[in-house]
Amino acid sequence: MIGTACLDLIEESLAGAPTLNLQRRGSSLIITPCLPDGYPETFSITVYDEGHECMVSALRWHTHFEDPEEACQGVCWLLTPYNRLIEEYKGTLYVASWLEHYTDTGWTKTSPVYFLNPDHAADWIAGPDEEYRLIIHQQAVLAPPEPFTRYFPNAEVEPDTLLPSGSNLGKTTVPSSGPQGLDIEI
Repeated sequence: MIGTACLDLIEESLAGAPTLNLQRRGSSLIITPCLPDGYPETFSITVYDEGHECMVSALRWHTHFEDPEEACQGVCWLLTPYNRLIEEYKGTLYVASWLEHYTDTGWTKTSPVYFLNPDHAADWIAGPDEEYRLIIHQQAVLAPPEPFTRYFPNAEVEPDTLLPSGSNLGKTTVPSSGPQGLDIEI
């Protein structure tokens, strides 16, 4: 089954990483960063065997894969600082989440998950005491398989760390002028 093949390949690929704790439980694989105290906040990733596919989830975001290689690459990149998770709130209501990839053109939004109906505009209008905000989760648990600039030679990275320009590892909250998740093409 494809789901089992995804879990097997991801577990095999990450088994030697000293910064990760892997826990296989029947039909899931939990990948937990293990970094020293004082390191910026990280997040775990769980991969679920769903038979004909696997589901990769982190925080409340998730996506599905039907190809073990793609699933493995997706998980590995999510452990680098070149992918980050965004959570969008309207007041205290969690409304969307998505993944962002860093490229030559900056951060690119992809793979949205909506907790409000994206086709019902009225749901997305903020009330008088509601403001939009984004919580950005970025971690640097693994390095990419090759120097990042080999993939994107024109990407703007910090010269000393090679992190994406303006990176804030850990969890960062920023105000937003309105819904950002709605403009992501599915």
